[in-house]
Amino acid sequence: MPNLERFDLYVKKQGKANEGEEKVEWATLETLTSNSVMPRLRRYSFIYNLSTCDEIQHIFQSSLFNNDKRHIRIQFALHINSLTSIDLSDIIDICNIHSTHYNNIFVQYNDEDKSKLHYTLFTSSWPSWTIFWMNHHNVAPRSGVHQLGIKSPNISLHSLGKLCSDANELVCQHPASFSMVDSLIMAPTPLINLRCLEIHNVVPGLELLFDGNMLPRLHSLRGLIIPLFVAFASRVNQMKTLDTVDHLAITDQGSNEERCFSFKQWHIVLDALPRLRTLLVQLHNGKCPPMVMADLFVNYIKRTTRAPLNLFSCCIDHNSDANNKEDFIIYLEERIEMVCSSVQFALISPTRLDAWM
Repeated sequence: MPNLERFDLYVKKQGKANEGEEKVEWATLETLTSNSVMPRLRRYSFIYNLSTCDEIQHIFQSSLFNNDKRHIRIQFALHINSLTSIDLSDIIDICNIHSTHYNNIFVQYNDEDKSKLHYTLFTSSWPSWTIFWMNHHNVAPRSGVHQLGIKSPNISLHSLGKLCSDANELVCQHPASFSMVDSLIMAPTPLINLRCLEIHNVVPGLELLFDGNMLPRLHSLRGLIIPLFVAFASRVNQMKTLDTVDHLAITDQGSNEERCFSFKQWHIVLDALPRLRTLLVQLHNGKCPPMVMADLFVNYIKRTTRAPLNLFSCCIDHNSDANNKEDFIIYLEERIEMVCSSVQFALISPTRLDAWM
């Protein structure tokens, strides 16, 4: 690899190797990135999982961190999830030696109980090809965070905008929640670069992001119907629409409960997003959706004639109630054809309909 100038690497958690699988040791990686193998290497970013303090010392004693003539720009995140006794002060001392050269090395606790020693060491510039999970200790890289993850409660909107303004994708998972605590003194900073938002669970405070100011360039929404409904229904101004969003991929909860087909839930979510160009619907419910759901989708397509949908897709799991689900797709196809003068259909399966307008 004599001409390689950039190298991104993820090494999974060190533990028991599966049969026939070898562990990747740091010495191997050091040889791989040596001057004899990668003489033109200029940028190296890596994610590495550690179990002992000795491993950290070994890493920082390697030639990459000590007078390497190639002047490599290094970005890293070192995850420590160990029950082994590790003295944090020793780790901080090791990192402090190298902080000046690498523009500071930060420690982020991934657990409230610091005795469990779950934390991450990272440089001020994050490896941009992997997600950064933010917690409420207000510690984040200064740059490089393109994918931001939230799964801690009471994340301050003020901190979110201040620390992660460069993020273009946000993923929210339980037990994530947002708070306006720090924003009472100073208005939160909008996430002007955020383009994609993915919601996996109900997130208290998510409605604060949908006020029309926090996400001025949001383009894509992916999530479950109930979390999105709760967020939109909790807004102070429910008449406010998200006109920048033109892509929605939405699915139900995957249970057999009728509430997943609540007309009100779907109606409120779609009403808040009047300018979609792509609408992707996936239904995992064992029961067939009622025909009123098909009418709801068709009416939405009808309302978007000024800026019409480019693609509408409805995919239903066919594991049970297959006959009724096939009838639903046939009815949906017929109704769309009635309201769209020019439409092309694709039936990949009897319970999936793709329509290009």
